[in-house]
Amino acid sequence: VHAVRRKILTRSTLGALMEMLADPRFLRVHRSSVVNSDAIVEIAMAGKGHYVLGLSDGSKVETSYHYRSALAHLLKPR
Repeated sequence: VHAVRRKILTRSTLGALMEMLADPRFLRVHRSSVVNSDAIVEIAMAGKGHYVLGLSDGSKVETSYHYRSALAHLLKPR
C-alpha cells in the first residue's frame, strides 16, 4: 500500500482491502491496483479500454480492460 509518503506492507488481498475501505473514492483499476480517485490528476488513453492514470504524487498507474467500468464516471465530459 502506498499512502502519501509511506509504504505499508500487508498480506491481505486487494478484494479484502476494498471491503475494509468501503469508500467509493477508492477504485479497483487493475488486478494489482487500487487508486484513490481524489489523487487522479490525469487520464491518458493507452489503447482500447486501457488508460494510464497520472496521480498527484507524480506516479503513473496502468489500468486494465477488465476494470474499465470503474473509471466510467471519470471519463464522462462535464
